[in-house]
Amino acid sequence: MLLLRSDDASELRQWLMRKTDFTSWLVQNEILEMISHSILRKIIQNIQDAGQFAVIVDGTQDTSGLEQESICIRYVDRNTLIPNEPFLGMYEMSTTTGHRLAAMVEDVLRHLNINIKNLRGQTYDGASNMAGIYNGCQAIILQKQPLALFVHCGAHCVNLVAQTASAASTCVQDAMQWVQEIGNFYGASIKYRQNFREIAITNSGSPARIKPLCPTRWLMRTASIDSVVENYAAVIQSLEEARSVNSGSSAIGLLDEFQKGATLLGLHMALAVFRPIEQLCKSLQSSTRSVSGMLQAVDIVKRELNRMRTMEYVTNMLSEVKCTVDELVKSR
Repeated sequence: MLLLRSDDASELRQWLMRKTDFTSWLVQNEILEMISHSILRKIIQNIQDAGQFAVIVDGTQDTSGLEQESICIRYVDRNTLIPNEPFLGMYEMSTTTGHRLAAMVEDVLRHLNINIKNLRGQTYDGASNMAGIYNGCQAIILQKQPLALFVHCGAHCVNLVAQTASAASTCVQDAMQWVQEIGNFYGASIKYRQNFREIAITNSGSPARIKPLCPTRWLMRTASIDSVVENYAAVIQSLEEARSVNSGSSAIGLLDEFQKGATLLGLHMALAVFRPIEQLCKSLQSSTRSVSGMLQAVDIVKRELNRMRTMEYVTNMLSEVKCTVDELVKSR
């Protein structure tokens, strides 16, 4: 980066050509920190110019197990009226109680010279330490700034809806569990994975890959389920070959389950519901999405889901599953 910048800065070029150029890791880190502070100052100036703002906080653990809270600010540019959601940084937390999180948010705003009096919104997940009505982070900040209304993260809400909907149907729940199992099955063996890939290429002309389900984000599971449904015949054939090679492998149990029409039906049911909800989740996470736009997107999905609650739709789905099963039986 320094060499690139030196193309139009002769003083920097001369400095870099010196025998001692002061580009050790310590100096590089200092330069990066200066760049970071410069960018942060510009972001803060934009927030101050906008006036009112909202805060977005979410936490996760890093690879060393330390709890880190990310902070973003949402504001609307006065000139363009376009919403912006700049990331301000990650902050390490020793404890994640509501009082400590609220203190952290206040400290960050104070440190960055962002006036909490202009805070108009808070967006967190639904955990008690964040959303609790008495000792949650939002309640504590609300006591100090009554205009900072709390909004449960829309994408998180949709994820909880998908999880609850899946748990309400044993057929869907079991089918998704078998998708997870077969993803692990192929992931643990290069031989079985390569065999499935070759069969998929022979059947459809294009390579395919079965991925395990995402453990936490329910609305990132559609791709995994879709890959199983689209390559169902290849899955059955590869499991049959794995069973013939190793009679004691888990391929026997997986083959038995995937040969059941109920498993395929459960996957079709999951896709029918998760596809529109996944699109809704992506829409809600758009930085330019307004509250009215979110409500419109929700209404569209509700209409789509209500359209499925008819005997005609269910009959068509059953017919599609039956045709697939009949074709698999004939091919055997």
